[in-house]
Amino acid sequence: MAFEIPCECGRILVVGTGQAGSHLRCTCGKMVDVPSLRNLKAQAVFRPDPVDAHTRSTTDQILLCLIVSVVFLSLFLFGILSVLGTGKFAFFGYSLMLVSHFWLFLVMAKESGGKAVLMAIFVPIFSWVFAIIRWDASKWPAMLYVVGWVIFVVGMA
Repeated sequence: MAFEIPCECGRILVVGTGQAGSHLRCTCGKMVDVPSLRNLKAQAVFRPDPVDAHTRSTTDQILLCLIVSVVFLSLFLFGILSVLGTGKFAFFGYSLMLVSHFWLFLVMAKESGGKAVLMAIFVPIFSWVFAIIRWDASKWPAMLYVVGWVIFVVGMA
């Protein structure tokens, strides 16, 4: 929990509960007395702790999982129907591409949130832009996708 304590110069010092009853030096050089915890809670302005950027509401998480699952299943069924006559090797490549793209969606959801995944679903090139920008987090799914694509093309020949 953080509280705001004013200095005589007009600046605001942010203090935590562990600093109650102590003295702080302001950037202007003056010493500021931090009140006791009881007085701190009574007279100081409460500043809530910042919310973690990676925390999402349960509804957002459920919606994201539902959308990604529907897209994944749709692509999987389309892949099964489209490569039935091409052989098992092409189907393996397509499956590898699909799994790695789903993995990339999960990395995008973790790193950037649900809106990025929705954008990648409607604008497919966005997932590759994300993979290039955030290569440190998405290199393995991106490389696995390329390997699956090569296997798919070789299997179709």
